[in-house]
Amino acid sequence: MTLQQVASFDYVFGFQRNIILAPIVAYESDVLRPVDFAGLPNNRQYSQDAVGIVFRGSPWRMFSWNTRIIRDGTVVVVPAAGQLPYTGNETAIYQTIGVKPTHRLQIDNTYILERVVNGLVQHGVVNSDIIRSKWNYQFTREFSLRFIAQYDGLLTNPGYSNLQTTKNMNFDVLFTYFLHPGTAVYVGYNSNLENVDPALCLHLPNSTICDPNGGGLLRSNRLTNDGRELFVKISYLFRR
Repeated sequence: MTLQQVASFDYVFGFQRNIILAPIVAYESDVLRPVDFAGLPNNRQYSQDAVGIVFRGSPWRMFSWNTRIIRDGTVVVVPAAGQLPYTGNETAIYQTIGVKPTHRLQIDNTYILERVVNGLVQHGVVNSDIIRSKWNYQFTREFSLRFIAQYDGLLTNPGYSNLQTTKNMNFDVLFTYFLHPGTAVYVGYNSNLENVDPALCLHLPNSTICDPNGGGLLRSNRLTNDGRELFVKISYLFRR
């Protein structure tokens, strides 16, 4: 039995200044079995079509971009309680912009969107946004600094999905002293914030509820720091 079939076609147009344009068409078929999802009475096939485009380039040393937009179907395998998997319409956007204002500094900014709409009633199911900014600064040939800030937001519709609405903000700093391959010193720090309830559980007179929605931790409307990490890593290459 074939559980998944995928066929795709794209044609790449190349232009001057490293600019590329590529239209994409695709077809995908997935089969879910009762063993894959409890409640399915028999094997069920879900078929989806896809169209998209890739547009990227680096016309100058200090500027580049990469754009990918896909519109396709998808199988929602995390439906609301009591529902069976169904086909949704997905819009996926991946956008990066790179800037190099000096020969020592490289800045890469990324935006990723994934939005799924119920294919039958045309209501939103999930909306995921990721925003990332990555900075690399090369002080000398051996010494460099990297900083990454990233925000993740997942907005869900409880009527069509059992996923929870989540928000997350992460900061990552890494100092690197790279003497030669195999010998380096790394010093890093990471801090994470998430919309979790600081208490984690709801304490009632006769019971304690840690998951009232059946999907994870208690959530709040504000971000709480739920993790910090500081590390030092040293590697040394012994030569004979």
